[in-house]
Amino acid sequence: NLAAACCSDGDSNCEIAEFSLVEGNPSCSQDICCKGSNVCTSARILSASSVSCRGSSVCFRAQMSMLKKDLFCEGEPTGTACSEGTMVFGGGSGSHCTRCLGNGNATCSSSVFSWAPSATACMRCETQACEAARLLLQDGV
Repeated sequence: NLAAACCSDGDSNCEIAEFSLVEGNPSCSQDICCKGSNVCTSARILSASSVSCRGSSVCFRAQMSMLKKDLFCEGEPTGTACSEGTMVFGGGSGSHCTRCLGNGNATCSSSVFSWAPSATACMRCETQACEAARLLLQDGV
């Protein structure tokens, strides 16, 4: 159990395949950042505030549940950040933004995105990002 986490290339602490963030530390925001190549691949991220995935094959096939705020995915230079994953936004009527950026790549492709009822959701996809992604919107979103 962690209060926040940041993983990058070569970080042996990120070999843990499951992150469960806990509340209670006012100086930690429950955010996760994954940056580099093949970082947070097939990770299970549970109950995070916001998640940032930047690089090549970062957060590939990641399973994220109960995201409370935002998801930022940027595949660089030809990366597949946040592709083939499942991202579930919780938190009821909160506001959630998803950004899938990166020219000419498959960022967020073939992923499933789901928002809780009464949530305010926004999503931005650049060029080929979000190709074949599934958006599951419940009543009130």
